[in-house]
Amino acid sequence: SARRLFYLSLSQLQIRKMIENFQEGDKLEAWIQVVEFYRNLLKEWKDGYVDVETTEKIISKVRPFCKLIIEDNMRNENEFLHALWSGSLRVASEHGDVYLLLTYWEAMFFSLKFHHQQKADKLLQEMPQLG
Repeated sequence: SARRLFYLSLSQLQIRKMIENFQEGDKLEAWIQVVEFYRNLLKEWKDGYVDVETTEKIISKVRPFCKLIIEDNMRNENEFLHALWSGSLRVASEHGDVYLLLTYWEAMFFSLKFHHQQKADKLLQEMPQLG
């Protein structure tokens, strides 16, 4: 439908802008934007504004970008781990979508930095459902 095509096109533009922000070095802002975008998408789906197929198609574009931000952040000195955690937790608690939480935990677990690995262990103790 025309509505679906419009929604997909608009989403593609928004995602492209977030990617540009990330590439320009404004990584925290890109994270905040993508989490808000993700939350709004899930809310609009739950409210019946967007069909399942469209939602899944957009999510398939958003998730790899989220994963990139999380994994990139683990390698950099300017970490914003709290923002990664709180955004991931918010999506999970509001919408039951644990993808970001799992991605965060996985990035911590496989990080080369010992303090990340320790945090991954602690998270697993606090939230055994991640394992």
